[in-house]
Amino acid sequence: MMAYAGNAYVKANMNDVYEVYVGDKLIGEVSSPDVVGWVIADKLEEMKRTHPEVQWEVVRDGLRIEKESIFKGEPENEETIEALRASLEAKAIGVEVVVDGKAVAVVKDQETADRILQHVKDMFASAESPDGLTVLSAEPILDRDDDVIAESAPEVLSTRIIEPVELLRREIQPNDVMDEQAVIEMLIKGDTKPTQYIVQEGDTPGHIAQKLGVPIELIYQKNRDNKDLVERDLIRPGDVLDLTMLQPAVTVESVERVKETISVQFDTIYEEDPTMRKGQTETIRKGKKGVKQVTYLLTKVNGLLMEEKIEKETILEEPVPAVVKRGTKVVLGEGSGKFRWPVVSPSVSSGYGSRWGRKHKGIDLTSSKKSILAADTGKVTYAGWKDDYGNVIIIDHKNGYETLYAHLSKISVKKGDIVEKGDVIGVMGSTGRSTGVHLHFEVIVNGVEKNPMSYLR
Repeated sequence: MMAYAGNAYVKANMNDVYEVYVGDKLIGEVSSPDVVGWVIADKLEEMKRTHPEVQWEVVRDGLRIEKESIFKGEPENEETIEALRASLEAKAIGVEVVVDGKAVAVVKDQETADRILQHVKDMFASAESPDGLTVLSAEPILDRDDDVIAESAPEVLSTRIIEPVELLRREIQPNDVMDEQAVIEMLIKGDTKPTQYIVQEGDTPGHIAQKLGVPIELIYQKNRDNKDLVERDLIRPGDVLDLTMLQPAVTVESVERVKETISVQFDTIYEEDPTMRKGQTETIRKGKKGVKQVTYLLTKVNGLLMEEKIEKETILEEPVPAVVKRGTKVVLGEGSGKFRWPVVSPSVSSGYGSRWGRKHKGIDLTSSKKSILAADTGKVTYAGWKDDYGNVIIIDHKNGYETLYAHLSKISVKKGDIVEKGDVIGVMGSTGRSTGVHLHFEVIVNGVEKNPMSYLR
């Protein structure tokens, strides 16, 4: 009976305590594991107050808690808390931004790094250039094409950083963390060094851009006072070109969609009148221009145009042809005023006008079919060499229209020839100031270059 009573007494007076160890060292006992959690949280708050610009972690290696039952045991919470606080170590944690294998910055956390990278992509993809980055956009150099009715704001389809980017979480010193805005400026502006290039024999703008790895748009933007270059792609050996450009720490590629609404030239229907003298005409009904929408896909690198493609053309309003009465005498070589594409299955590689940093007086066409066809009936007024155009043909259509075909590898007609619409007049090439095999095609109305897209059906 006495033994049973003694065991009951001991059992009734056994208390649970929690022994706290750091490594093999006993720090003390606490009444609950929650006490240890409170100490750790308090340590983190203390470090955050000291250095709020970084993340902190408490080193928990070797920290363990063991439950023990002790007769009339009383945990020494206060003493254990002080001893544990003195034993705990805190370390600063940051995120290192590594671009193409090179560490470029340390920031507070993953969220900050993601925000910085998105901000950089957004700035390069924006239609408005960031402060201090005027190289990324420019006002049109010459007057806008008269046939352009409206142009949409760019719709950004995608942006990406070309270089591999790693975000590595690691232990740092508090003063390693960089200001967020400073990191953005460093990634965008990078290193800028003045660069000049002396034109060599045989150089073309496209060849220079390819050789030096710079966007061709940069050449036109930085040398806008060189009218021969801007208007005719004409450069000469010895010319000095400014090719200074930003060298950002990252390369941002963006794809944009731009929709351009342009007028479509109307046709003219002629009604022959034997009572009218040769050369006389009378307008019975005025023509009305139509409207079409051309959608372009623009690929840019760090805000500079690298590639331009036509994605789609949509007729919004059909043109209404003019009706003109004229004398019956047929003028040899007179065109219809309706133009066909000068190559079969064409692809437009460069559009017309002063959009996107330069003036282009025609359009550039490529195709697997290299034969060049007369866009309309007319008389050949020039067939030969021009320094800027290489082998070139000019056809007068005897109705106020002329067409020009440049960079040909072969000319199959001569001055004075009468050609019919669709006749083969030459072969596509890359002569003159040209990069790559293509046809440069112009439509000239009463001596003024017009947008061929308004006339080709």
